[in-house]
Amino acid sequence: HGRELNPPPANPATCDASPDGAQTAAADATVLARQMKEDRANVLALRALQDKVTEASTLFWQGAYRDAVALLQTVAEEAHDTPRGQVIECEALRMVGHGLIRLRSFEPAGRCLETCLALACALESTSLEASANIALGQLAGAMMDHSKAQGHHGHARKLAREAGDVAGEAAACLNLANTLIKQGEKEEGLDAMGQALELRRRQVADAGAALAGAEATRVRVHKEAVSGNGSGEGSPSADSADGGSSGAGVNGGWATAPEERERLAFSAAADARRTLAEARRAEAAALANVGSATCALDGREVEAVSHFTAALALLRDKAIDLTDRELETVILINLANISEHYVPQGGHTAAVGHRRELDALIRSAPGGGGKRCIPDSCAICLDPLRALEVIEDGSGAQGGEATVG
Repeated sequence: HGRELNPPPANPATCDASPDGAQTAAADATVLARQMKEDRANVLALRALQDKVTEASTLFWQGAYRDAVALLQTVAEEAHDTPRGQVIECEALRMVGHGLIRLRSFEPAGRCLETCLALACALESTSLEASANIALGQLAGAMMDHSKAQGHHGHARKLAREAGDVAGEAAACLNLANTLIKQGEKEEGLDAMGQALELRRRQVADAGAALAGAEATRVRVHKEAVSGNGSGEGSPSADSADGGSSGAGVNGGWATAPEERERLAFSAAADARRTLAEARRAEAAALANVGSATCALDGREVEAVSHFTAALALLRDKAIDLTDRELETVILINLANISEHYVPQGGHTAAVGHRRELDALIRSAPGGGGKRCIPDSCAICLDPLRALEVIEDGSGAQGGEATVG
């Protein structure tokens, strides 16, 4: 009819049928495969570095500061040369600084922490910046510059609150409280300790809610996998399911295979359980810190005992690991000494009970506890200590000076 018809649309299946199109598609597939391989290698490298950081944390709890510092220095160097390793590098530098403070190597600690702070600012991470300020405050406190320490801890608390970092704000409160107590401001320090405790309890509540959500997702994904209805729609990506640490989902997409989705959901639930356990340990430690601060005030020793007892009960309510064992040891020592010296009625008997628990706990450790066990005699005069016996004076009343230092 004198009118030209529009040509039919090209068939997508034949668009790249030419030799040039096939070569381009093959090249693109090769590039994608190489990128995925590199991403997987990077994920494994980051995971290995994070495992070393965890190992260093254990060394800190064991008091092996030199070994921890040496390991963390290696981690920082390797993370510096690893793609997307800046966050781990920053954390390793902070922990190196902390270890150097414990070793009283203040000058290198200062250089290390300033580098850590600069990296945190470059990453524009408010939480990392807050952590670096806490460490710098600890350094200033160790050097007896309490005014500077207070400034760092106050700034860290402000940064953590802005970032919504409850754990970071609690840590800043704790360090601020310790600084205030060292300056003789005991009541203000106790108040800050109480604020830190409330933040830790909020952290536990948040972690509990996160675990409930992760468990619900795990159950749902498992049911979908069993029934064969897992379509992948709305499934957690690797970054969301594994806290960003597993590094799966290297091509930035969603996990669609039912088995992969189930693995990611299981990993997310396991991470959430660990996070909740760590939050509960932190709450127990905060309770113990409140006990220590309360004991520093005249006439409030019995109240301090109640805080330590509550911390011990909270700690024993969950599975024991190395961190729990060390904290439990500290709490039992404090309970024994406070009960022995400051609780008039039944204090000695309670103290002996705590020392017996302490001795059993230490002896149950790998290697039998060694020199950490409560000795039978004084190392100086060789007289028997009888620290694990209830001693009665001539009137039948309980007394004695068998204590654990």
